[in-house]
Amino acid sequence: MMKKQIKMIKTSILFRIIRSSILVTFLINVHFFIEQGFVFDYDVFISIIKYIPFLCVFSCVIMFLKSKL
Repeated sequence: MMKKQIKMIKTSILFRIIRSSILVTFLINVHFFIEQGFVFDYDVFISIIKYIPFLCVFSCVIMFLKSKL
């Protein structure tokens, strides 16, 4: 019983680290675009939008794995 709880805590911490690192990467890219003057063209829009499906899929995978644990 204790091993399963420890494993759940470890995976929870790992998921939080991965999720926060993805968010930090996204925010750094947004900050870079704002720093460059943020000329709103399609390249900037696509580069920001391309993170959204990845974050959605990643959050679904996390929810699935948490339900299995």
